[in-house]
Amino acid sequence: MAILGGYTGLIMLYKMKSAVSGKKAEEPAAVASSSPAVATTGIPAVDSPEFDKYLETDAFYKMLENEEQFGKVLEDMK
Repeated sequence: MAILGGYTGLIMLYKMKSAVSGKKAEEPAAVASSSPAVATTGIPAVDSPEFDKYLETDAFYKMLENEEQFGKVLEDMK
């Protein structure tokens, strides 16, 4: 019973300390910048809705088949 009371006391102290000190302000999330691949190859950013449309076009398949263009896209993504 003493052990249970000790743990309960520690938990209560922690909660009181947290309530008094308040919550720390969260750091704003970093804005994802456009990759150079978008500017040089015309491929939209992965998180944009245009990327889903791009995957369904012939341009995507032609890019995969052309080793030179595919290599350039991979280098720009690094």
